[in-house]
Amino acid sequence: MQMGIQVHGEGHTEKGIGLNGIGDVGLDLGGKYATGINARGNSIRVNEGTCIELDGKGQVRIRYLNGRIEFLNGEKVMGHLDVNAEDHDI
Repeated sequence: MQMGIQVHGEGHTEKGIGLNGIGDVGLDLGGKYATGINARGNSIRVNEGTCIELDGKGQVRIRYLNGRIEFLNGEKVMGHLDVNAEDHDI
């Protein structure tokens, strides 16, 4: 099978897929894929204060909050980058 689900629009489509509800997981990729999500040339966006989790337990995270990109372990901020600071090597 080439595509499990494929959506084609005629002209402009505001949202290709919308998930509006309350639950534990909005989209679950339980299979075995070489690439879980391929956004190609599209941005991935989350709201300010929302974390991107980097481990299976949700402990190691990155978030943008109040002008800082923060690196967290649990609830503890381990380091941050000030987005308003001068450009410098990290």
